Amino acid sequence: MPRVTQAQAQKTREKIIKSAYEIIINQGGDKLTFSRIAAHANIGKSGVTTHFKKKEDLLEELAPFLERRIASHLSFNSIEEFYSSWKDAVDNSDEFLNIAMSIQNNYTSLVRLKRYFSHSEDPEKVSAIIYMAVGYAITALGSAKRLKFM
Repeated sequence: MPRVTQAQAQKTREKIIKSAYEIIINQGGDKLTFSRIAAHANIGKSGVTTHFKKKEDLLEELAPFLERRIASHLSFNSIEEFYSSWKDAVDNSDEFLNIAMSIQNNYTSLVRLKRYFSHSEDPEKVSAIIYMAVGYAITALGSAKRLKFM
């Protein structure tokens, strides 16, 4: 069996990262499996596990890319613009939701709260509270320069 060069190994690692990123963006983090990544990258599953022993290791590598992608949907010019852009992203961008729901279970839980309270409370107030809570959480994590993944 021929030896893999460092350049080939690096190229494979980049394919894995790119494939994982595209799966999260387009399908959501719940669809991110080593088998799906391998198929998307057109490599064997063992190629994925050679570079990343656990899914968490891969997600940690993806964190800066996902953080920037989330930030690209948001305006940080003012609190009002942030809220408005957050609401717009949550309501209209599957990509944004796929990323947000891929990071820590509490984000998913907060977004899902909207379904439980809107029937008995003022839907706009519930939405505002949820959007601000999730926005605050992402802002707080972003300022710490680190996103935690499930």
